[in-house]
Amino acid sequence: MSLGPLTMGYRANNTRTGFAATQRLIYPKGAYVLHMIRMMMHDNRTGDQQFKELMQYFRQNHRGKAATREDFKAMVEKHMTREMDLEGKRKMDWFFAEYVYGTRLPRYSLDSWFDIGADRDVIFRMKLTQSDVDAKFRMLGAHLSCNG
Repeated sequence: MSLGPLTMGYRANNTRTGFAATQRLIYPKGAYVLHMIRMMMHDNRTGDQQFKELMQYFRQNHRGKAATREDFKAMVEKHMTREMDLEGKRKMDWFFAEYVYGTRLPRYSLDSWFDIGADRDVIFRMKLTQSDVDAKFRMLGAHLSCNG
């Protein structure tokens, strides 16, 4: 059951949701959105340094003031990595449309197998399939491939 977009906040409390939007939507999905941003910014050399800087700058720039989702999105865009720029516009519109304003949640399945190459080397192959969302739904890790 969809409770609605994260942006609905407490307005999602109603008889259909059992007045549980806080426990079932706001806290878990909000935390998950932050975790996804953290993981997209993660660097094997510096760890979570970029994400921590983002959060520190956001806190410093909004201390004592009300902050909006758009304020946070702008701060993410200011600190985003090159890999996060899936649209090539230095914007995180794709991410916020899907995970903050949207209600769909993708399902992923991973298939893997071994092949024998022409040179008799063993090749590990895998296929990641995304479902339960339309074809325009994007996920950063789903666009990565590895060779070698």
